[in-house]
Amino acid sequence: MSGSRTKTGCWTCRLRRKKCDENKPACSNCTSRNLECYGYDQKPAWMLGKESWQQVLNSEEARTIRNAAERAYSRRRQKNIHATPWSTGVIVQDVKELGHPLHSSTILDRTWSNCTQTIRDCNYTPNYQHVQTFLDVIFPLQWGFFTLCKQPDRRWLFDTIIASEPMYHASSGLCISFETGVKAGFTNGTCHVTPEVRKSRLLALQGLQPCIAELQQQKAQTSSLLKAIHAVAIILLLSSLEIYGETEGTWEVHLNAAGTVLDLIERQLVASNNASTIEDLLSNSTPSFEVRALGFFVSTYVWTDILAEAAHGASYSKPRMFDYLPLLQNDAIDLRSIMGCRNSVMIAIKQVSLFSTSMQKGQQPEVAERREPLALNIRHLIQDEASAFTNSHPGLEADSCWVTLLHAYAALLYLQTVAAHEALESDFDIQETGIL
Repeated sequence: MSGSRTKTGCWTCRLRRKKCDENKPACSNCTSRNLECYGYDQKPAWMLGKESWQQVLNSEEARTIRNAAERAYSRRRQKNIHATPWSTGVIVQDVKELGHPLHSSTILDRTWSNCTQTIRDCNYTPNYQHVQTFLDVIFPLQWGFFTLCKQPDRRWLFDTIIASEPMYHASSGLCISFETGVKAGFTNGTCHVTPEVRKSRLLALQGLQPCIAELQQQKAQTSSLLKAIHAVAIILLLSSLEIYGETEGTWEVHLNAAGTVLDLIERQLVASNNASTIEDLLSNSTPSFEVRALGFFVSTYVWTDILAEAAHGASYSKPRMFDYLPLLQNDAIDLRSIMGCRNSVMIAIKQVSLFSTSMQKGQQPEVAERREPLALNIRHLIQDEASAFTNSHPGLEADSCWVTLLHAYAALLYLQTVAAHEALESDFDIQETGIL
């Protein structure tokens, strides 16, 4: 349905008897359909002199406006039939296929989403082309295994982006950066940080700061969860922008900030039992769009944090109240549908990092007890994943098996490196550990 009739919206929406969001200087209904928005105060000149509102509705000008809106709707529908922008099977295999600037006149409309949430609570006019590009190009590139998810539709993500102006700017920055790189001839996914990208990044940061301040000050309430989810999402998108733009040092700041917001969720939404708050929220069998967004971005954070700690050590991050290992162990989140690797192998990588931290703290008895079982577990994972890969059929499932197997071998190599470092600083023989 198009919404109720309006008596307070712009003159164009009143003529069309459509609900108006009353954005200024032009409402979204008019701008998204390339209609002239006649504003809210004085009537346009052609309305003057009409004796009644019915005469206005029956005028040639009003018919022209309604016909233009109908043509825009027909064009949108035809393009939606031939190009399904929400197709869950779209994966960009090679950036070289995008040798031309990205153009799609498909305009995302509120009817794309089945959510009951208010589409947005802020006064800005989004560029739906950027949202389209993010969902159809950037999303499959960064989260290429998402179609393995139990609920692979992305309608909730559209709502999440549009509902938060700073998140919209963060996603737009990624789109602009990527498109600039494609136009410049880059085929390796490298992004360009242009002045327009910097502006989007700045707008995202400016919108994020008051959100974080509000979360730190307010007591737990229903709206705090949605604000926190938006904050985590914005921060992780900004982190992606820094990584793709090859900006050194900044992504770590963003990742730590995301962890801090997740800590805030744990503190503000205290669970009634021993399970973590986030785990309680994610355990709902029929999650709301907020909870689905939370699960998605928590998984993205966990993926990034585990690999960052393995690559850079625990020193890059501060201790967290938010413990995500139980989420992985209980399958409350599924990293396979985010980056292809099964939870069991990502848990093993995290356990090697914890093992390394224990060694650095001088906990030798505990280290000796954990080393061999950890190595044995990783070897079993390698055997299991090698068998799964051998028996898999070509496709995304096989790709996931391959990614998991690579990470399992990486986990073993990581453990060997940690053990070798320990051997250099102690008297034990690494050959006797059974790791090699």
